[in-house]
Amino acid sequence: MKPMKPSRFDRVLANALRSDFLFILSKLCAIVLHKAALLAAQVSLKTKQGRLFKRIAKRLKFSSTACALAGGIVLASNTPTSRFGFLLLALSSGQLLLASAADSDRAMTVYAASLFIFVDCLGVYRWLLH
Repeated sequence: MKPMKPSRFDRVLANALRSDFLFILSKLCAIVLHKAALLAAQVSLKTKQGRLFKRIAKRLKFSSTACALAGGIVLASNTPTSRFGFLLLALSSGQLLLASAADSDRAMTVYAASLFIFVDCLGVYRWLLH
């Protein structure tokens, strides 16, 4: 028996759901970026909590590098498990976002939130959830 061809309505509905997902994802990135900037502004480096935050940020940057390398290698291996490389890359970008916000590095925070989070979440959606 031949599989049924999706109707025009099904295709339109699927496209609408995808565009809604991307809209919600972009709004979520904007909220995370705003909250991270507020948190970074509240923590002063002169306090004990601020110094601890800096130490954690340094460790997050190193673990972010390790996750990015591992995710890139898994993704480039072109095997059936390659799609899981996007999870490691998303983890890496999340860590970089937190570390940049802790360092009050606005340029890296915007970069990590907009480019990395959006691209990695789109990859996770496309290759793992779809």
